[in-house]
Amino acid sequence: MKRKNKAIILPVQQRSVKSKESILAAAETVFAQKGLHGARIDEISQLANVNKQRIYAYFGSKKKLYRQILLKVYSLAATNEKILSLTEKDVPDMTLLIIESFFDFHQQNPQFWRLLAWENLNGGKSLNTDDWQKIRSSYIAHIQNLYEIGQQKRFFKKSLDFSTYILTIFSVTYFYYSNQLTISHLLNLDLETKLVRQKLSEQLTEILT
Repeated sequence: MKRKNKAIILPVQQRSVKSKESILAAAETVFAQKGLHGARIDEISQLANVNKQRIYAYFGSKKKLYRQILLKVYSLAATNEKILSLTEKDVPDMTLLIIESFFDFHQQNPQFWRLLAWENLNGGKSLNTDDWQKIRSSYIAHIQNLYEIGQQKRFFKKSLDFSTYILTIFSVTYFYYSNQLTISHLLNLDLETKLVRQKLSEQLTEILT
């Protein structure tokens, strides 16, 4: 009897998981294009091919769904294997490795910096203190630990604190892709070429080490 019940429940569970995945994928696309206030549940529902009542049943409201999307994309950044796999032996070369890793992440995940831009326009109020603590406790703490080891071994300047170091990397790599089209025109420089990015990575490494 128990086996029979299990056979009936599993397909329902699988459909539920698939529906949630479809909703999250559609919501990420729509929120990245239009932000929290411009996005409509009807549009997400249509793109996900899911009844909008099901969206409310799973996530409660548009704001709660938006928060889930932010957590999803931030978690994607926070679980970057290239960063988390760095060890003490990588410290001498880690700045260039981190810069290139962040560049790769932004290039491969344009939804991330689009959502980040919208969330800043929204006042950065969608995530709570616990959310940010979970994000910080993963890759930021890992990089900081390696940076402090590097300072002790004189691979990094004593005068350059970690917050300035990581903020500089965040800023340059984010700005490079989020403003690529306009800055290319402004500087008359094709930021889509590998050579330009490589040169920037190397020179930024020199500045920070």
